[in-house]
Amino acid sequence: MAMAASPKCRLSEHELSWNAFPYCKTELTNPDYMKDDFLIWFETMHLSDRATTKTSVFQALGLSKGVLNERKVVCIDIATTK
Repeated sequence: MAMAASPKCRLSEHELSWNAFPYCKTELTNPDYMKDDFLIWFETMHLSDRATTKTSVFQALGLSKGVLNERKVVCIDIATTK
């Protein structure tokens, strides 16, 4: 119903992606409808140890031990559903 009532420009998105493995960045925008008022971006870092330790994650990001103690690592499994 919403799709039938919405102009096509509301339903389109533009995606820009930069893959510099192991670092990737993706930006999603809707310049036809929202102009500069809409931006979602994702930054990901691929690690070989499955992020099982805090140290490996924060070493990959180049963060200090002080910052390490303030952060929490949350692993998200996008391959399986529960």
